[in-house]
Amino acid sequence: FNRVLRTGEKMTGQPFEERELEEIIDTMKAARSKVNVMLSISCGIYQGVHDEIGFLKKGEILVGAGAIQGRVLVCRAPALFPGDIQAAWAVSGSKYGRYKHLDQVVVFSSKGDRPLQDMLGGGD
Repeated sequence: FNRVLRTGEKMTGQPFEERELEEIIDTMKAARSKVNVMLSISCGIYQGVHDEIGFLKKGEILVGAGAIQGRVLVCRAPALFPGDIQAAWAVSGSKYGRYKHLDQVVVFSSKGDRPLQDMLGGGD
């Protein structure tokens, strides 16, 4: 399949007609739009910030000043591929009083080889 996408040729070596390629692309787009996962508990936070102070450990995040705790999944919309979603550990805000005013924000750890927010779909 990768060869087909890369070269634009069928497995027989014959080139695809433009109409056939458009049908393949339309089918793939339709399949992506049907991928919806219903979650029992979810929330939307619209901004993420970097832990400039260095309080958070690698893999930790602070969500809504500690309102959410435990194992969480973090993603940017749209999350189209499994790698676009990352697991993190949401920690209590009580020991991070300096961030108590960030109640609608996710604070991402600055520790580790690669920042978590960089691994999310759409990250730079």
